[in-house]
Amino acid sequence: MGLDLIQQLGLTLHPASGQIFSVELQSEQLPAIEGYTHKIILRPNARPTAYRLRPADALSRLPLPDTGPAEEDDEVIALVTDDAADVISEDDVREASLLDDTLERLRSVIAAGWPDSARNCPPDLRPFFHVRHELHVRRDAVVIRGADRVVVPAALTDRYLQLAHRAHDGIVRMKQLLRSLCWWPGVDRAVTEVVKACDLCQQSDKVLSQKVRPAPLQPVPLPTRPWSKLGVDIVGPIAGVPQSARYAVTLTDYYSKWVEVGLCAKVETSDIIRILSVIWAREGYPEEIATDNGPQFISRDFETYLQQRKIKHLKSSVYWPRGNAAVERFNRSFKSWVQAAAQQSQVPFQAYLQGRLARYRATPHCTTGVSPSELLHGRKMRLDLPVFDDYCVTSDVARRVVKQQRRNRRHYDSRHRARPTEIAVGDTVCVRQPGHVQKKGAKFSKPLRVVSRHGPATFGLSDGSRWNVAHLARREIGAAPSTPTLPVSTEAVPAPPPPPPSPPPVVAAAPASSVSSPAAPVSSPPAGAAAPRDPLAGEPTACAPAPPLNSCVIVLQLNSCVIVIQLNSWSDS
Repeated sequence: MGLDLIQQLGLTLHPASGQIFSVELQSEQLPAIEGYTHKIILRPNARPTAYRLRPADALSRLPLPDTGPAEEDDEVIALVTDDAADVISEDDVREASLLDDTLERLRSVIAAGWPDSARNCPPDLRPFFHVRHELHVRRDAVVIRGADRVVVPAALTDRYLQLAHRAHDGIVRMKQLLRSLCWWPGVDRAVTEVVKACDLCQQSDKVLSQKVRPAPLQPVPLPTRPWSKLGVDIVGPIAGVPQSARYAVTLTDYYSKWVEVGLCAKVETSDIIRILSVIWAREGYPEEIATDNGPQFISRDFETYLQQRKIKHLKSSVYWPRGNAAVERFNRSFKSWVQAAAQQSQVPFQAYLQGRLARYRATPHCTTGVSPSELLHGRKMRLDLPVFDDYCVTSDVARRVVKQQRRNRRHYDSRHRARPTEIAVGDTVCVRQPGHVQKKGAKFSKPLRVVSRHGPATFGLSDGSRWNVAHLARREIGAAPSTPTLPVSTEAVPAPPPPPPSPPPVVAAAPASSVSSPAAPVSSPPAGAAAPRDPLAGEPTACAPAPPLNSCVIVLQLNSCVIVIQLNSWSDS
């Protein structure tokens, strides 16, 4: 039975079991249905409310005919692209090599021989001089470097770069691909410019990760008096402790290093306000407090609570706990106390925590050199050990703190390789996503613009967020041209001066002596005199003319061998 027929028959079905609950119409009251003959008979022993309908037949389940316009969707089994128009063939290289004037002159120089120095080469062939021993010409006029690296004509360099850059593999892999197949002067520089000008390559996580660098440490100046600046944070949930102490609200004084800990079962804004009110009832209101961007600290109730007491609220950058490092450093000590309390069972958790707090307040701090109790209350706390002198000296606290901060800054900057940031208002940056990123997800966000600067290393972005430079990667969009110009400039290298004439060789006999220092010019023999003999060849040789100025002649005689060395000093003028 179809649902339309069931409704016309007046039958009521159970929503879960599908059984018939009631029959509203009698057989004489049933409406006429075209194509059906129906009659309801109630048996004496039957229960009409418990009849179960059989499953509908196949014909009643057929869909209605679709009279709307047919939609034809192309079914794609496999999409394969073949950009044959972008393929560079050997014929293309051969034709471009024949039409290239620079390669034509290069082939001539290779056939005739290279000059002695690059200055004697034509300006457009000087970039080829340092690889002259690797160049040779094939029969089809294609210049090859080494075994199989073709020298690309200037007309095809842009196409080579575009095809090699199609995969967007980065500078290193693009250079490796081109170096294995081809070469031309400035190919490495051209690859670097193409990759730096590509937005897709600059957006990759590999490139952006190299640009992220923390800024140098910025020590917080020591406040002028105690309890003027406080740091507040939340620790928890804490495992293995009573339910009423699952969370802890920690507080640190930036001047005296005095700490407070408030335990609670939950950390809502009302709980934090209650704990702070108890602490401020003993010590008074501070001038400012520093927190992170937790929902309890940025709520409207908490902001109203601080505004009513004229307390300035400072918030650190998102995902940058070092912005509130004073209380974060105490949190590390507090967590060690929790671990130690869990390993012992003699003292209850809260009593153990109070004892550790008391000793922390009475112990001199490594930064100030004075106990927090002395700096906040002006006296030493007496605990298990006796105190004979309650006088405390705090005059050199500021100097000691500055010295300690400088040492910490040098250590931090050296360990993290920190450097001053180059990001400025108006730049485009990408934010490194904190936490775990899925394999298919990107580690950096889409480009955002820097709209404000809130500190030496804190910037506000166009989406309203505030980040430290340790999470930002600067994008250099449009820094390099998209298609680099590769022709060799003939104006970069000045024309060399004309080479000096080669001095004629000097061969002269000398008396038996080891070394002779700068000698006078050798004069020609008189007419009719016999020419000196070469002791090596045994034949008479002509005397050499006088050497030029600024010259030095060195004569060496070893047994029967005579060696003559002439050193000339030529000036460019």
